[in-house]
Amino acid sequence: MLEGKGAHTAVDGERTAMEPGDFVITPSMTWHDHSNETSEPMFWLDGLDIPMVQFFDASFAEGSNEDQQKITKPAGDSFARYGHNLLPVDEKRKSKTSPIFNYPYSYTREALEQARTRDEWDACHGLKLKFSNPETGDFAMPTIGTFIQLLPKGFKTARYRATDATVFAAIEGKGRTRIGDQTFEWGARDLFVVPSWHWVTHEAETDSGAVLRSPTVRCSRSSICSARTAATRETLQYRRPCERRAISERSFANVAHHCLREIKVDGHASLCPPYDLHFTASAATALPAC
Repeated sequence: MLEGKGAHTAVDGERTAMEPGDFVITPSMTWHDHSNETSEPMFWLDGLDIPMVQFFDASFAEGSNEDQQKITKPAGDSFARYGHNLLPVDEKRKSKTSPIFNYPYSYTREALEQARTRDEWDACHGLKLKFSNPETGDFAMPTIGTFIQLLPKGFKTARYRATDATVFAAIEGKGRTRIGDQTFEWGARDLFVVPSWHWVTHEAETDSGAVLRSPTVRCSRSSICSARTAATRETLQYRRPCERRAISERSFANVAHHCLREIKVDGHASLCPPYDLHFTASAATALPAC
């Protein structure tokens, strides 16, 4: 969620109110619809794994006969059952996607603020956490990894690059990001993209620091495209470049043969297809279930 208050998303019989900064997911093969009963518009950013799904020729959508699905669960039910380090007893997993579909920003921000008191900062990321599936500890969705990171004022990250292209949304604060040889200034609600295998650094300006969210198409450990990851990490003191290659070029060729097509970006192989984005503005109306 980027801006506005009062709109709702319903997933699989449960309705949740959306607030700025919330991370809301709509798992595959679940009915979902959106509504805005206020007089003000709301804006959010949709991130989809369509390129990957289309590669496997598995993309389709099914429309509902109703504009909105029937609500069968109380608001906050999934977060109450799974969002507090607790799990229902003897309940069988129904999906590889997280049973939580709204990760409220108020809880996320509280976690960042508490974690920063240890005053330990990763050279490449500052303080960076991932949104996880409480049943597995993996990403909230099996094909999309989503992260949240806090950069304190004046903190400049060491250079970092990865094979997965990444979309960044500035949730709070102001700062600048250098991608390759270009520098981009950003503020709250701004969006920018770091292409595959491009060097990137971030720097925060505001007194309270800056918060960035970054979804990326990424194969999970449990998917067909699982691959070994590695990182060359240096201490904050030296601030040397950090790298992460999803897999070696040789093993990538083997995986690509059985799994995904090889994509070349500046001569380098990238495991996952590009990320697909939709920018959504919800006026005072209801969007049909799909």
